[in-house]
Amino acid sequence: MRKSIYDVEHRTAYRFAMMSAMSTRSMASVFRRRGLTDLGWRVFSLIGHHEPVHPSHIAKRASFDPDKVSRAVDRLVRGGLVARAVDSADRRRIILTLTPRGKKVYAEIEQERREMEKEFLSVLTTDELRAFRAALDKLEAQSRKLFQRDKVSPRAAD
Repeated sequence: MRKSIYDVEHRTAYRFAMMSAMSTRSMASVFRRRGLTDLGWRVFSLIGHHEPVHPSHIAKRASFDPDKVSRAVDRLVRGGLVARAVDSADRRRIILTLTPRGKKVYAEIEQERREMEKEFLSVLTTDELRAFRAALDKLEAQSRKLFQRDKVSPRAAD
C-alpha cells in the first residue's frame, strides 16, 4: 500500500500530539518528584505564568474543562503550591497565586523545562527557528478559528 500525505503519521495534529506526549513523558518524573500530575503541572504553570489569575482564565487559555481546572487547583492548594483569595474587585471571583513554596517549585521545573526545550530546538538554525515560530503562530491562530467553534466541522476532524 502506498503512503499518502493524508495517512495518520503525516497529520499535523497527530505529529504535534506525538511530540507533546514524548515531551510530557520525559518531564513526568520531574513533575512526580514534586507531587504534580501532567494536568496539575499544566494548570500550575499557567498560574505561575499569569498570576494573579482567575481559574476561568486558566480553563479558557488552555482549553481545559473548568471542572478539571477546579480539581487540579484543589490539589495544588492542598499541596501548598497555590493560594486562593477572594478577588477584591469582584467578591464572587477567586484569584489564584503561587505560594512561596509554589514559586520555588515553579522556578525549578521551569529551569528543567527550558533546558529540555533548548536541547529540542537545537537542531534548528536561527533562521529555521524564526520561521518555525512564525509558522506555529499562524497555525495556532488558525486552529482557534477552526477548532474552537461550538461544533467542529467535518473538515477539521481530518
